[in-house]
Amino acid sequence: MHHPTERLLSRFRASSLKHLACLLLFTTGHVGDLFAVDLPSTVILISDNTRARELPPDGSSAWSPPTRGDTTGSKFIRWNSVSSEHRAKRKSSSANLLRFNQVKTGRGGSSIEQTFSAPFPTPITCAATKNDDPKDGQPVLIFEDAFEGREGLGNAYVNKDPTGKAWTIKDGVLFASQVNPKHGCVMRKPMKFADLDVEFDFRFNGGKSFNFVVDDQKEKSVHAGHICRVSVFKNSIMVGDDKLGAMNRDVRAQRLDPNLPKAKQKALEELLKRTRASGKIKLESKQWHTLRVQIEGETMRAFLDGKLATELTSAGFAHPTKTQFGMTVNGSTIDFDNLKVYQNAADGSR
Repeated sequence: MHHPTERLLSRFRASSLKHLACLLLFTTGHVGDLFAVDLPSTVILISDNTRARELPPDGSSAWSPPTRGDTTGSKFIRWNSVSSEHRAKRKSSSANLLRFNQVKTGRGGSSIEQTFSAPFPTPITCAATKNDDPKDGQPVLIFEDAFEGREGLGNAYVNKDPTGKAWTIKDGVLFASQVNPKHGCVMRKPMKFADLDVEFDFRFNGGKSFNFVVDDQKEKSVHAGHICRVSVFKNSIMVGDDKLGAMNRDVRAQRLDPNLPKAKQKALEELLKRTRASGKIKLESKQWHTLRVQIEGETMRAFLDGKLATELTSAGFAHPTKTQFGMTVNGSTIDFDNLKVYQNAADGSR
């Protein structure tokens, strides 16, 4: 995949261009491709093919979009998909990042005493580049998990695998393996919401398919609380209204009835067609992609690598009391990373 509009937004507390030069040389090695925006006590770096980076005073850091108020008036580009090369560059930058010991030297100080003579541009205005992302500007991040620093999902998730083998984390990547031959492996993130705006990276690594599922555990009119879903295969992607469609208890009973009369079979097929929408895609094994799912009222959309893949308007999507979302994975393995949930403007109560 190509990323012509991706940029690095990297921030650290600095009081001199000496510190800016250190970060230029140690994070990317491409000084000529970088530009600087010098805001009050903050320097923002913009470059191609790497992500946002923010350094707090203790010198540690995490990959994240800028969220503080010192970027007022500027718009920034997020990456929409993650190639293996891109991911490797990000991790390499993280490993080689110069650490500023601001605890010892004070705010804006550095433990590096080298000087640099490279010319740097005067402050400029960040120019936004149009992309296919479904939201303009920078959305508000309300939950994020990069699956770093642990080997299991942890208490923030519901893991329905009693064996402990279905969901594992290694090197900051979540691996999903089906262990029950009769049902895919299941994980859910509890969260109360009505509308939804969520994205994550994924790759097929031997697995067959996965469902991104939204539930209301208290809704009794549907099987297992299923309200809606996005189903992803290598060659197709589908959004489905489970509440009025396939997982409605009456509809499901008809689907499972081997003696269903032909007239009812036809009506069932028409109902299922109305409550599903599909799009053709082509995904290669071992390549990272980004899926973004939005629910706004009666409409559900699925974006693949920043472009709309399919959407559907159906009344079941507007179910007001959704309580969790997550994955059901068929086969082994499908891998996940960089789960993010954004504040939806129409659903400010989350």
